[in-house]
Amino acid sequence: MSVSQKLSEAPFSSTDLRLPRSVSTQTGLALEVAHLTAAIGQEIASRERLNRELEIAREVQEHILPQHPPAIAGLDYSVLCRPAREVGGDYYDFLKLPGGKLGLAIEDVSGKGIGAALLMANLCASLRGQEETGKQVQALGSKWKAVTLDQRDRAALHQAAAAIESSFGPVSILFANAGIQQFHPLLEMEDGDWDITIDNNLTGTCNVLRAFVPAMVKREYGRVILTTSTQGQHGTFLGAAYSASKWGIIGL
Repeated sequence: MSVSQKLSEAPFSSTDLRLPRSVSTQTGLALEVAHLTAAIGQEIASRERLNRELEIAREVQEHILPQHPPAIAGLDYSVLCRPAREVGGDYYDFLKLPGGKLGLAIEDVSGKGIGAALLMANLCASLRGQEETGKQVQALGSKWKAVTLDQRDRAALHQAAAAIESSFGPVSILFANAGIQQFHPLLEMEDGDWDITIDNNLTGTCNVLRAFVPAMVKREYGRVILTTSTQGQHGTFLGAAYSASKWGIIGL
C-alpha cells in the first residue's frame, strides 16, 4: 500500500496515518494467517501421504512373512507377528533342508520402525536368495554349502575359511558385501549404534579379507570384489555411521 501527498499538500497528521497503519496491520495478519494455513495444509497432505505409504509398507511386510506355515506331522501350531508400529524388524521363515528336515528362522532386529523394517526385508531377501541359489547349484550337480556366522568374529572367519578350503579346495573369488544402517543424528547416536555399524560394515569386511586373502596371495592368484555405496562419498541425513563405514571401504 502506498500513500501520496494530500490534495491540500498539507502534511499528514497522526490521525491521517492511523487508518493506513491499521489497514496495513490487518492485511499483514491476514497474509500471515493465509501463509500458515497453506503450510498446515501442505503438512497435513504430506503426513497423509506418509501414513498411506506406511500402510502400504505394512501390507507388503505382512506378505513377506509365510502365509501358510508348512504342515508338520504330529504338531499343531500357528504363527502371528504384530509389529509395535506400522512396520518393524520382526521376522520368521521356514526353510526346507536336505534330508526332509525343516529349518525355522527367527529374527528380531534391534529397534523399531522403518530402519528395522528395511533390515528385516534385506535379511529375508538374503536368506531366501541363498536357499534358491543353493537349489540351483545342486540341480547342476555341483557342491553347495551356506555358512552363517558373525563377520566381526575373526576366529570364526578363519575357521570357516579353513573348512571351506578343506571341502571345496582353494578359494579363487571373494565377494564381500556387508551393510547395516542406524538412523540417528550423529550428536544423539548411542555408542552402541555407532559401533555396531562400523564393526559390521567396515571392520567385518576387513576381517573377511584377512581370513581369505592370505591364501590367495600365497598362491599368487585370486579375485576380490568389495561392494560399497555412493553414500560413502557424501554425508547422508541420519546416516553418519553408515557413510563413514562405506567411505572406509572405498579407502581399502
